[in-house]
Amino acid sequence: MDEVNKESEERPSFKVTDRRIFNPDGTLREGVQIAEEPPKPATSKAEETARAEAKAEDAAPTGDPKDFINLVMFIASPAAAALGMDPSGLSQGIDLQLAKHCIDLLGTLQRKTQGRLTLQERQVLEDVLAELRMQYVALSSGGKRSAAGPARGGFTGSDITGK
Repeated sequence: MDEVNKESEERPSFKVTDRRIFNPDGTLREGVQIAEEPPKPATSKAEETARAEAKAEDAAPTGDPKDFINLVMFIASPAAAALGMDPSGLSQGIDLQLAKHCIDLLGTLQRKTQGRLTLQERQVLEDVLAELRMQYVALSSGGKRSAAGPARGGFTGSDITGK
């Protein structure tokens, strides 16, 4: 076993070079020069404004507001039909469970997109949710309404779909 230790001591297989520029006490080592960074050029007001506008554009909502509104209407249509507000008059009956599910989806969508919608998108979502919730509460609390037409002051499925 001593032969192995002697052999490894005689022939080092690698060399360690200390490339640190500071001594352990924090002083600069001898022979090391630190290159000073050139001062950054002052940015003009126009460049700062352009950067701020680019950041604002990145943070702004993108896409067509109609895409989001179509999504809201897509989710609201089955809710309206489940609440007996089918614009075609071919009511399939009232399904409060389906209506509640769709209303909850819209509520989740509202929470998750809060602060990132355009004024038009936010207003459409709030209006549709308010109308659906009022109709759901009216029906779930035992209020009956005619399937032939909207209740007084209520709205129809065509109000939601725009048809």
